[in-house]
Amino acid sequence: MLARAFIAVAAALLPSAVDAACGKVIVDNDWHVFASAYLWRAIDAIHRSGSASYTPLLELLGANCTILGITSTIGNMYAYQGAAHILRFLEIAGIDYIPVYIGANEPLVNTVERSAAWQSVFGAFTWDGAFSPDNATLDAAGADPTGNNPFKITPIPEGLPTMKWQNESAVDFMIAMARKYPGEVEIFAASGMTTVALAVRQDPYFAGNIKKISIQGGYVDVNLKQTDPSPANLTFPNDDIYADFNFFIDPEAAKVVVNAPFRETVIAGQVSIPYLLTPEIFSQAVSVRTPITANLSTYWASSVGTPLWDEITAAVIAYPEIVTKSRRVYMDVDVAYDSIFYGRSFVAVAPFQPANSRNVTFVEQINLNGFLRNFIPALQGNYSTKRW
Repeated sequence: MLARAFIAVAAALLPSAVDAACGKVIVDNDWHVFASAYLWRAIDAIHRSGSASYTPLLELLGANCTILGITSTIGNMYAYQGAAHILRFLEIAGIDYIPVYIGANEPLVNTVERSAAWQSVFGAFTWDGAFSPDNATLDAAGADPTGNNPFKITPIPEGLPTMKWQNESAVDFMIAMARKYPGEVEIFAASGMTTVALAVRQDPYFAGNIKKISIQGGYVDVNLKQTDPSPANLTFPNDDIYADFNFFIDPEAAKVVVNAPFRETVIAGQVSIPYLLTPEIFSQAVSVRTPITANLSTYWASSVGTPLWDEITAAVIAYPEIVTKSRRVYMDVDVAYDSIFYGRSFVAVAPFQPANSRNVTFVEQINLNGFLRNFIPALQGNYSTKRW
């Protein structure tokens, strides 16, 4: 009996086997390299717009997750251009067995003109993503189209893909997977929340069927940091680094998602800001030569010095044991268009939470070394053979 008690106590001290296992995942993103407004419109924009935002996908593959599908949603660029980027990368990497679906190409309510009108009153964003003014000259050189060009696809530096996206919409796909595998599917959401919000609105049982959603977004109490004269990174101004762009591009969708009754909602965006892609991490990741790392060498290099935003959000699904501190709080998003706080997130504890808000897990700290032990080998992996 004593031996059994000892074993039980010892087991309780070990990482949970369930937590360590990666299951079925839908990967929702705006598939392009992260670049500041300054880099984006630089002379070498043709090199800044390659398909380098796929590192979270590699993490999930490296953790042996079952990737049910990839969805492309508005964010840094429009969904159709993003789909072209990720399809071309899948060809280069030999991962042609993962289906790609087109998600929301525009926000629920927000538009280029509406966003510009709000900014004219309450202050401009450093980065406007898909809503940035378009530049036809750079589009022709391979930059991603922006402005009022939601259906335009420009030639990307690696060449346009021959693979095609699926005819089924990303919204219908998400709902179908949640129904087929209730309580098993996890969603990585690192762009505008629009596609997920549409699934929530279309199927009242969708959120309850999802095991977990990990969100790159939901910053709180960062306004003062935006004015800090000391730069937090090597590339972005602080006004941008602490801006919650994935929520600002579609505030109404962000509110729908954080208010939805998912079994677990994890907010993992703000925690990533201090953790930068350093030259050392970059060099180590591309030190093993593969078709994937050769592509990273060219297109991920422009992200050196910036936070590992999406990568840490994906890590919460791929290796949740890296989370060393988090708290349960109620979260909501301000959707009052006539408010300076439009699109901003707020947290509270009971009984002071807003009506209809939901509890979320807000990640505060991670084990960086534990993250890197998994992350770097994942970027060097060979995923040409389907593992599920």
